[in-house]
Amino acid sequence: MPWQKLLRFGMLFTARIAGAASLFAVNLLIVRFLGIEALGNFAVFVSLTSIIAVILASGFTAIAPVLAAEYSAKQQQGLLKGFVITAVKQGAVLFSLIAAGFLAFWYSGAEIPFLENHSAGLAMLVTAIASAFVGFNGAVLIGMKKQIAGTVPETFFRPISFLLLSTVLMASGFVADIDGVYWLLAASTWITLLFVLFRDRKLRDQYSEIQQIRDQNRWRKASFPWMGITLLWDFMIDLVLLLTSLLAGSVEIAILHICFRYRVLAGFGMRTLHNLMMPEITEETVSGNRSGIQKKLFQLNVTSLVYSMGVLACFATFGGLLLGMFSASAVGAVSVLLTISATMIVRAIFGPAPMILAIHGFHMITLITSLICSAAALAFVWATFGQFGIMAAAVGYTGANVLISSILWRITLKKTGIDCSVFSGVKNLLARFIRTSSNKQLPVSNS
Repeated sequence: MPWQKLLRFGMLFTARIAGAASLFAVNLLIVRFLGIEALGNFAVFVSLTSIIAVILASGFTAIAPVLAAEYSAKQQQGLLKGFVITAVKQGAVLFSLIAAGFLAFWYSGAEIPFLENHSAGLAMLVTAIASAFVGFNGAVLIGMKKQIAGTVPETFFRPISFLLLSTVLMASGFVADIDGVYWLLAASTWITLLFVLFRDRKLRDQYSEIQQIRDQNRWRKASFPWMGITLLWDFMIDLVLLLTSLLAGSVEIAILHICFRYRVLAGFGMRTLHNLMMPEITEETVSGNRSGIQKKLFQLNVTSLVYSMGVLACFATFGGLLLGMFSASAVGAVSVLLTISATMIVRAIFGPAPMILAIHGFHMITLITSLICSAAALAFVWATFGQFGIMAAAVGYTGANVLISSILWRITLKKTGIDCSVFSGVKNLLARFIRTSSNKQLPVSNS
């Protein structure tokens, strides 16, 4: 029922907003106690940690909602169990390789790119492994229609615990440098992981007697492309921020980080809508109900578009005030904030093309398109940063989203016959209106 979806949306959105507010509070604490330059270093650390977590998940987190929804709909618990075990094992192997490379750097005395010391690198690895597992666990639960259980730990529990640790230990003077903040993030991530493992023990018991089934060929063909797609699509912010860190000073990086954090905060509403609708869209696709797919896609796109326009209006009105909370030097970056936030409208218009392509098994197309467009965007940032500063990063980020979204929309329509954009629903509404108007104008026969 609609009211049930509205209630779940309200709960998930409230949890995300509370979690995001907690992260903003931590950023303010860093500026208050350590300075805005330290916030720039923290931004680079968070971006690099997120990218390492995506690599550790090796694409399984990205495809987990779709496959979990499919296996749940078809009652294929053995495949779901095999999928989870395979993902965890592969993540452990990749972590071992990355950790070995880090130790080699450590003992050689060489510097690690983007990180100021080896302690920061160790904190990054410790945080990334726990973050990868929490993210994958949540993605599986979302596919099983357990959206609240899948979303709350990462979006609410971890930020809240990070804020509590930071408030107590930074205010008391126990943590007096940015390295300490890195380890507080690591601690909060591991606390969240332990919470998830304890909470889901009954669910694991339900699957303990089920014989796992493997579909390695399908998972491999989907997961590895989606590792790249996730980096280029969902974590493009982090890639742009890391590139900018090679070109800009700490203060500029901090300002760009603040703008991107507000963009992520605003995107929580759209992500929540997608998490709610994705299992239903997958089920309609699996059952071959084309009209049901188009109806739900239209509902998703229209809701996302209205929400995005409202967010942009709020940023246009209150952007200066929001940015000024961190530093007076950030107030002038309202145009940067509006530019990167425009990506929400772009994605709402063209719809969830990557998801539709993934359901139909077209993974490499999404990867190649994302790679080409992202490379062009990063090249643009590199070439124009000297002239435009962080606005070049904002334009490059938004431009890449426009290219990827529009191209994938056309490819999806050609490959699957599904128009995942808002245009399809508008055309259907216009056609229905014209038919209704024509019927009303038909003459009534007297015979």
